[in-house]
Amino acid sequence: LGGSLDVAAVLDFVDSGHDLILA
Repeated sequence: LGGSLDVAAVLDFVDSGHDLILA
């Protein structure tokens, strides 16, 4: 579960960064 939570956090971070880049 720890790995899954970590992956979710990374994906969320990348998604947020992607939005900032598009903006």
